Order: sequence, then structure tokens, then C-alpha cells
Amino acid sequence: MTESFWAIPDTKNLRTPVTILKEQAEALTRATNGVLEGSVETFPANQPNFGWRLRSCLTINVPFLKDYAVNILTYSHNITMYPGILNGDYENGFSTVENEEEFVSRIKEILSSRTTMTILANLISQAEAA
Repeated sequence: MTESFWAIPDTKNLRTPVTILKEQAEALTRATNGVLEGSVETFPANQPNFGWRLRSCLTINVPFLKDYAVNILTYSHNITMYPGILNGDYENGFSTVENEEEFVSRIKEILSSRTTMTILANLISQAEAA
């Protein structure tokens, strides 16, 4: 058998931006009893001036409206995860986040913003009427 020279790091305690976004997606689904469902999709994206990056989108899906979906925010970063660019709603716009603490802080701002609250209220009302 060939000897492996790989030193595989322990990643059990590594909390990625995608993990944080998925936690929030699940929290939305629980909080609305499935009327709204959060989801996260990650894919590679070639961005002008930045090159190839990973891009993760937090989306609200509305099953009762034939899976109508609204993208709430997008986070793009290179392989190191931070710094990255967070694109929120019109109220919060683009921002660069340098670390997990800043990422979590900005996510809280976006998810509790007036714009997001309006989107949630409208989606819930329309889903319940469907």
C-alpha cells in the first residue's frame, strides 16, 4: 500500500457561511410551520474582477404558491470563506465581511430588516389566502 502524505485537518468544529445560512433557512421553515421554506443553494460563479468564487443564495420558497421563490441574500467568497461579499436587500445593499462575526452580524441585520419583514408578511398572507 502506498503511504499517504496528506495531513487531513479536523473540520468538525468549522462553521462555514453555508452552515450558518442553512441554519437560518431551517429556522424560517420552523418559525412559519412550513408556510415558508428556507433553502440554500451553493454553486461556482465567475465574477468580473474577482474570478471564480463560491456563491451561496438564501431563498424563501412558498409551497402554497406553486413554489414561488424570493432570493433574500447572496454571499460570494473564494475558497478561504472570508473575506466575502454579502448582497442583501435594497435596504442593506452590498457589504464586505471579514470574518464569521461580521457575517453573522450582517445576516441578522438583513433578516430582521424592514424590507425582509415586508417580504415575509406579504408571502405569508398570500400563502395563507391560497
